[in-house]
Amino acid sequence: MSGERGSTRQRTGCAALALAATLAGCATPAQLIDRRAAALGFTREVLHGSRFDHLLFHRGVRQPGKPLHVYIEGDGAPYLDARTIARDPTPRAPVMLRLMALDSAPSIYVGRPCYFALAAPADCSPIYWTVARFSPEVVDSMAAIVERARGPDGAGVVLLGHSGGGALAVLLAQRLTNVEAVVTVAGNLDPAAWTELHRYSPLELSLNPSDRMLEGVPLVLHLAGAQDRVMPPELIAAAALEIGGNVRVVAAVRHTCCWEQAWISVLNSLP
Repeated sequence: MSGERGSTRQRTGCAALALAATLAGCATPAQLIDRRAAALGFTREVLHGSRFDHLLFHRGVRQPGKPLHVYIEGDGAPYLDARTIARDPTPRAPVMLRLMALDSAPSIYVGRPCYFALAAPADCSPIYWTVARFSPEVVDSMAAIVERARGPDGAGVVLLGHSGGGALAVLLAQRLTNVEAVVTVAGNLDPAAWTELHRYSPLELSLNPSDRMLEGVPLVLHLAGAQDRVMPPELIAAAALEIGGNVRVVAAVRHTCCWEQAWISVLNSLP
């Protein structure tokens, strides 16, 4: 009898897991991220930048004299395969959302244009998650959001970005004032070298962060994963010579996996 009851419980548990997986499979990537952010206690809103709408998640209350930490996600899933552009580029593995959950400082997670189920407006086009993902209009719109979030006093900001979000963190730092730190995580710091390495189409309508030295920022740190084949450490190190800043290679880390192990020490070094 006990074996039968155990078997019944196992079947019931498996059925529950299968149902949960089915329900999760019906949710869109944006809905899954909304649920994860809500479970973490983040506040959600949508704001209009200079051109695009942006999803924001807030954590903590702004404190006078304290910089605002700004988290920027990677490129997500811009393509379904080598030739097919995705209709929804929203990340399936939101690295920066997980890392922001470890940060006790006042923080915002700034969504990129046309991501997170905001691709319907007329201003959105697939170019903004493909060849123009780092274009001037994308950077300008995100800069407007950061300026609005930090308030009229022009409080300091710390820019933190993963992969393509690392590229945007550097590009934003090149145009914003009072940037106290930039941290890139497996950052795409030289899109031209990256597309050449992987034989991808050039991002012909995008800016390249490595075209300018980043000046006037007290702390610039580039994290590279020792096992990252998407953004190899040597690619990041070469770009860092042009941008400036220190490179730290983190052992046993891949492109989207396991950055949490290094994040607490990073946070302890930030303003």
